[in-house]
Amino acid sequence: MLERRSLFFALAGGTIAGSLALAQDAQAQRGPVFVDRAPPPPRDTRELPPRRGYVAVPGHWQWRNNRHDWVRARHVPERRGYRYEGPAWQQEGERWRYSPGAWRR
Repeated sequence: MLERRSLFFALAGGTIAGSLALAQDAQAQRGPVFVDRAPPPPRDTRELPPRRGYVAVPGHWQWRNNRHDWVRARHVPERRGYRYEGPAWQQEGERWRYSPGAWRR
């Protein structure tokens, strides 16, 4: 019985550690991404109407699965004491840099 418990806790600990590593990897991918293809023109440039307690994030192209992927405009809950900088593409030489949106103090 004691051996089963030890095996269970060893496996559970390994699973938790693996999950934490994946979460850290996902967070590391939130920084700038460099690609060799310019983003297409925006699909829709309409602004969202104001919504109390929320910030409007415009539609934009994001780099996912080795291609440009359109993300529709949406509202995100505001964070008091922070300002939201939306996602942006910037050309740097022959490459393009995608910076995802982020909250700044």
